[in-house]
Amino acid sequence: MLDPLLLAASSHYGFSIENYDLLHETSRTLVVSLETTKGSYVLKSIYVTEKRLQFILEVEHFLREKGISIPMVYPTLSGESYLNWEGDLFVLQEKIQGTSNSPSSLDAITSKAALLGTMHNVSLGFHSHFGPDYAEEHDWEKHYIRKIRDMLEWKDRFSKSKSAKKKMILEGINDYLKAGIRALKLIQLHAQFQQWKDLPPHEHFIAHGDFHSENILYTEEQLYIIDWEFVRYNYPSKDIGRLLNSILKHSESWDNASFQNLIQHYTRYNPLNDWQLQMLYLDLSFPHNFYRFLQNRMYKEMSIEEIEVFLRREHDKTSYLIKEYPN
Repeated sequence: MLDPLLLAASSHYGFSIENYDLLHETSRTLVVSLETTKGSYVLKSIYVTEKRLQFILEVEHFLREKGISIPMVYPTLSGESYLNWEGDLFVLQEKIQGTSNSPSSLDAITSKAALLGTMHNVSLGFHSHFGPDYAEEHDWEKHYIRKIRDMLEWKDRFSKSKSAKKKMILEGINDYLKAGIRALKLIQLHAQFQQWKDLPPHEHFIAHGDFHSENILYTEEQLYIIDWEFVRYNYPSKDIGRLLNSILKHSESWDNASFQNLIQHYTRYNPLNDWQLQMLYLDLSFPHNFYRFLQNRMYKEMSIEEIEVFLRREHDKTSYLIKEYPN
């Protein structure tokens, strides 16, 4: 099945393929590791529009120029940044021989927080030729309202369920709804946020969109950030929340000290003023993770005990963030 694609890659990039390994194939991506006469590469397709791919490559180039370690993208023999083959777009990337670190160790949290803070800090001022003309924060209120509505619909749909799992979820769902409604009201009333959300995109941060442990590769020299297909103009809370969730998956309880350690190291490299810190805590206090838990039906693959741990951890996290919201 891959032979025609690999033949096209050989022709357009000017090498012979000695060996290959299919690393990943979903409805969204195709990733193939290549051993060639010119070295080791990764051939990758993400099924997006050409304009969207150009935006992603543009972001990567900008951040590389600012010192962020991101795998290089190699041009075709004709100088194109990507290969257009049978309507799908492919990029040839540097193959990083690295490993992902233990997601919850103190050193790992510290290094990832520092890397994320640095990346966000240097991303300000990025002008795109291919990106959107507004930042994601412009639609936060709309997204909050939709998520609150969906959680309410889930509650109504399963209110009479006899399932032990659903009963357990229903016992605490009102707390998450209250947290969501609170966050929505606060951003609607937040004067600085309302003014800032409509500023031109280059005045907003760039968010990776999928910043978790497996997308951070450690080599002897540096830390690489890979898999940029979800990159957007968006607020730091999106990446911090994703990193936080990847850490919490390996912990049975919420830990205030670990969170504070993450934020302290992050803000050392990306200092936030008072209202920016408010927005960070406010968006993190919205039950985004609980919403995904419902929408993706994650509870179906979990035991009662695992659901109990998840709900307790999310409850403690949300309560802490509401309490610590900087007024």
